[in-house]
Amino acid sequence: MYDGFAFFSFKGREMGESDKRKAKGLETKLKIVGAVLHLAGESGIKGVSASAIAAKTGIGKATIFHHFSSMEEIMAESMLSYLDMVWPPCMEKEHDDIEKFLFILLDEVADFMDKNRVVTNGYDALAREFSQNPIVLEKQKQYHQRNIGSVEDKVRSMIRFPVPESLLSPLLLSLAMLREGIYEYIRAY
Repeated sequence: MYDGFAFFSFKGREMGESDKRKAKGLETKLKIVGAVLHLAGESGIKGVSASAIAAKTGIGKATIFHHFSSMEEIMAESMLSYLDMVWPPCMEKEHDDIEKFLFILLDEVADFMDKNRVVTNGYDALAREFSQNPIVLEKQKQYHQRNIGSVEDKVRSMIRFPVPESLLSPLLLSLAMLREGIYEYIRAY
């Protein structure tokens, strides 16, 4: 039985009843989106259905649709969960050197993608199929605004002298393009 993403765990924490219910609900959602990524990575988008998710996770279809309103929402959340997993730990550390930070950022993203090939392939299958879906587009827009903004803030914090926005914006655009280049490289690998 598929147990979801192993690195998301709530065991061992002291929680009130409300927190326990929320944690249980989140664990269930993570199992579902993890199963979707695995199914899509193993069998392509045709291998993803409510029945296949239920069989892989042991979670009933009614419970699946208690947590998600539609298969489109499940697909969108699965894609965003993958992007959250890829989001590198280096973002949470302090850095003084922009060049070193960018190399670490790229290295951590590429390393994650390489070590999690099935899940990465699942994300890629979902992205190809649902990239123009309005629900997915809106959720991706929100995700990118939040995370690309944090990279921009991190880079801005490392700059020790005033930089005109006209110079900083192309650098930040280059970061976004570089990220897309990494995804293309990993997909081709």
